[in-house]
Amino acid sequence: MAELRIVADLRPDGSLTPFTIPTGVAVTVVARGPRVVRVRLVGMLFDIAKTHLLPNTLLKIRELAQLYAQHNGWTILVTGHTDTVGKPQHNDELSLARAQSISAYLRDDVDAWLANYSSAAPSTELWGETEDMAMLRSLPHGGPSYLQDVATTDEAIRSYQRDKGLSDDGILGDNTRRALVTDYMGLDGTTLPADASVVEHGCGEHFNAVVTGDDVDEAENRRAELFFFSHAILPEPPAQVSGAADTQYAEWVERCTKTTDVDAGGGDAIAFEGEIHLELRSNSGAVSLAHAAYSIKLANGDLLDGTANEIGRLRHEKVPPGDYELELNWGDDVLRVPIATRPPGLEAVLVRVTGARADVAALSSTKQDA
Repeated sequence: MAELRIVADLRPDGSLTPFTIPTGVAVTVVARGPRVVRVRLVGMLFDIAKTHLLPNTLLKIRELAQLYAQHNGWTILVTGHTDTVGKPQHNDELSLARAQSISAYLRDDVDAWLANYSSAAPSTELWGETEDMAMLRSLPHGGPSYLQDVATTDEAIRSYQRDKGLSDDGILGDNTRRALVTDYMGLDGTTLPADASVVEHGCGEHFNAVVTGDDVDEAENRRAELFFFSHAILPEPPAQVSGAADTQYAEWVERCTKTTDVDAGGGDAIAFEGEIHLELRSNSGAVSLAHAAYSIKLANGDLLDGTANEIGRLRHEKVPPGDYELELNWGDDVLRVPIATRPPGLEAVLVRVTGARADVAALSSTKQDA
């Protein structure tokens, strides 16, 4: 009797994701709990007691959106953290505001940032000229800064207003700030999908990356972390801010299968590793393309080549994330199939082949491991 091993994801309510069991097959079912990946943004994300994202962080934010594309549909938990300068209650509020600031930037939520200029914002977190100049200094994208080679900030503001078709009165009013925030958020060149699930959470001055005493200015502790959950966030956050005695943060960290530290103050880009994991079969699915020769051209020109195994499977790990093309030799045909890397550890993607045509679709009903 044929044997089949099915890996089914365990839902938050304890049930398994649906799967189909073929008749006449001995089946082993393995339940897999929610997966968690963590990215820690450290370095100069924020000035002391501030919630505005500093310009040096923006390229790293772009790569966070790219990471989400590799985990499409996963839930993101953004946690904000502070150092120990200031009162604990203030740091609780500040950490949540930092998480909300990053979340708004990821989603290009201009209105959320503009609310920081409102008189309703806490006085210690109120935005003003400092944030305006930080953004103006970073614009325009790819050109000399508006603050470069000008005698006054008034001149820089007027130049920006003229470029945006606004009244050049030199005043940073509502319309100018809306344009400024919109352009600043656009510097990363990307945004999360509108339906992305993002939850913001504050961790106050607790769970520091660098253990310090009280009232210590430590940039490494003014950080943010993003947890990517394949399903719902487990355990659920305790309200909007964690206290020192709450255990949920430690459990989130414990559940992580991968943690990456990213220095937002500079250094190399995030080098997340992708994986190509395919199963080659006939269009009906009845015949595996065992020992089919193939090659995959990477963006840098390198080739991954080889032959599929006895059940038509191929797998390459530590592949730079991206979209690629699989060239497959099968019979008299040379087939070219668009493929993409995926996060490590997921099931094989089924490639159905008929003649000179190929269809790529994720295995949805029957999930198999290599």
